[in-house]
Amino acid sequence: MPALAARMFHTSSLAATDVQDSTTDEQEILCYCEWLTRGEIVAAMPYVRSLKELRERTRACTTCFGCDADLEDLVALHADLFGVAL
Repeated sequence: MPALAARMFHTSSLAATDVQDSTTDEQEILCYCEWLTRGEIVAAMPYVRSLKELRERTRACTTCFGCDADLEDLVALHADLFGVAL
């Protein structure tokens, strides 16, 4: 009987690799307080010279600071964009 139960209640894996996410990295919300996506924050980087100015311009990470580490990681990844439009 246990073998029958195993066959009857078999479910497919719900591992993360099986789940397809339709959002791209740019569309992913980074700051939920201001509802800012990663793409919006990266798009503002050429118009500012520092993380402080980026926060002032976008208001990212100015309310609850829960996205602070993610914002710093994003800035480190795209630091070459700071001020290129100025």
